[in-house]
Amino acid sequence: MTSNAFSADSLSRSRAVTQAPLRLSSTLRRQRLTRLASSSGNGLRGQYFDNANFTNLKLTRTDAGVNFNWRGGSPDPRLGSDTFSVRWTGKVQPRYSELYTFSVRANDGVRLWVNGKKIIDQWRSRPTAATHQGKILLEADKQYDIRLDYYENDGNALARLFWSSPQQAREIIPGSRLFTSGTTPGGLPTATAVAANVTGSGGSSYDFTVTYRDDTGVDVSSLDNNDIRVTGPNGFNQLAQFVSVDTATNGTPRTATYRIAAPGGSWDAADNGSYTLTLQANQVSDISGNRNRTLSLGSFQADIRDAAPIPDISLSRYAGGLTQPVDIVNAKDGSNRLFVLEQAGRVRVVQSGVVQSSPFLDISSRVKSGGEEGLLSLAFSPNYASTRRLYAYYTNQNGDIVLSRFQANASGTAADPSSETVLLTIPHPTYTNHNGGKLAFGPDGYLYVSVGDGGGGGDPDNNAQNPGSLLGKVLRLDVESPGVATYAIPASNPFLAATDPSDRYRDEIWALGLRNPWRLSFDRQTGDLYIADVGQSAREEVNFQPAASRGGENYGWKILEGTIPYAGGSTSGLTPPLLEYDHVQGGRSITGGYVYRGNEFQSLQGIYFYGDFINGKLWGARRSAGGTVENKLVNDTPYGISTFGEDEQGNLYVADYFKGDIYKLGI
Repeated sequence: MTSNAFSADSLSRSRAVTQAPLRLSSTLRRQRLTRLASSSGNGLRGQYFDNANFTNLKLTRTDAGVNFNWRGGSPDPRLGSDTFSVRWTGKVQPRYSELYTFSVRANDGVRLWVNGKKIIDQWRSRPTAATHQGKILLEADKQYDIRLDYYENDGNALARLFWSSPQQAREIIPGSRLFTSGTTPGGLPTATAVAANVTGSGGSSYDFTVTYRDDTGVDVSSLDNNDIRVTGPNGFNQLAQFVSVDTATNGTPRTATYRIAAPGGSWDAADNGSYTLTLQANQVSDISGNRNRTLSLGSFQADIRDAAPIPDISLSRYAGGLTQPVDIVNAKDGSNRLFVLEQAGRVRVVQSGVVQSSPFLDISSRVKSGGEEGLLSLAFSPNYASTRRLYAYYTNQNGDIVLSRFQANASGTAADPSSETVLLTIPHPTYTNHNGGKLAFGPDGYLYVSVGDGGGGGDPDNNAQNPGSLLGKVLRLDVESPGVATYAIPASNPFLAATDPSDRYRDEIWALGLRNPWRLSFDRQTGDLYIADVGQSAREEVNFQPAASRGGENYGWKILEGTIPYAGGSTSGLTPPLLEYDHVQGGRSITGGYVYRGNEFQSLQGIYFYGDFINGKLWGARRSAGGTVENKLVNDTPYGISTFGEDEQGNLYVADYFKGDIYKLGI
């Protein structure tokens, strides 16, 4: 594959081809009058992309020649009328042995290769059509590789390919002189890497990703343990282990995950320095058999320092006068408001520490409230400032779990209860506890929903491990795409046909094996997901899902409670918690929080804060790049910590369920 960037060097080479005097050998001079008797070409292979950079292939066909004037339209309804691109590849067969002039008339960017030489390089937009030429010496009756790249930016779309020679009158190259058979279209596979810096000690390995792209498609069977070499300080030199590829079939792009072992078995300050990633030559192939050149993919830094201890935190009263607050969210609309959910079914607005008198939303007549039931969570559309959509999670009068969408007014000051659209109802028929649940939009724009196991001691119906039940799970839903009336299933969910051919699992499931995941949250900087799961009689736990996860984690309940056996069963493939604590400490109901990413207290950066509803304790946990966790008690409060909240600036808050107060975290 070649770069889309304009190259002065390639242009000067093109001009050199155009202007330099060429001498014909005596053999070629004798052949100048030798004309090919006949030819039976079929044209060129045309690949049509719905953008200007050859990455969204919509159509492949055989074109008899390149002689198109689409004017203000496009080659096909699947392509937009602007910013599309076309790549024609194949063979060209000249009639005469002499110097040929190839010319392209187009209104935007064109590049032309003949016999592997770029003879036209005019890769820029033009308001009107122009003709570009390049010359090359060819022999009669011989087939030469040809490739023409074209992109259309805006306005009219025109692309025509001509040739001429001393004996060949200028004409559109006819299909009889163009061949698709036997071609190896496109260039070589290219690659880009994403490699985070290592900043924490511990951990025995390091993962990074490489995304491969190719004109025709990456041959995923060529990916292996010989692709990437990593070199670094102190003589570090290691071939990375190939771990996985995001899609197991050939195509483009394809993102592969690789892993190296930490120097000396574990990352520490002695390993600090720059580590370079190099794609080894001829390791990765496209489906046409082209193999990559040696490519430098960049580097990552190891900068491991002794982290400052997790500090104790203080709590300052921010607002009060609320009734049984159970969730705190913001709208990300620039208003800097906090929205506090009262369990009975009201959403209250807190502006600059003042609780507004009128509720933002009141659906208390629809909500069954008490114990662990009620209006439990709220999430605003990522595009709330323009769409005014929001989503609520509550228990209805039958005790079932309801996920609904509401519409706010144009000013965003209130939501209309009558605008409710029920997206999903999850039956919860037997028990009134373990309803979950938390709503959160992920960095991918999908809605994540944490759902309890249906209640009753010890999950008597085994819902958390039942692939056909939505209880005891985290769900991942597409509720925002155009045309979606309720919700759609994201194509990247883990239990679709490719991985679940017998259709045992509900398509909505993203993760399973959870008891009562009362709160979950995303780290707004890294995209990592933290899931706090309320325990049974022995352990409270925080589960972790890295941003690169493709879902499908089973966190173990009720086979395990935390890391200890509960009901028994195979533990193969279970994901252990990031951290846990036992009930000996007096806590019995974990309340998950957030990773601090505000600017006010730099010493709190990257610390995940969580608490316990029963004993009022607050902890801070910091996960290193290697996966080790530092955990510390940071405040022993007298409050019933029902929820945490995060404002638009990344500041954190906690709610006291019993007194109805909101407190801001500080130092």
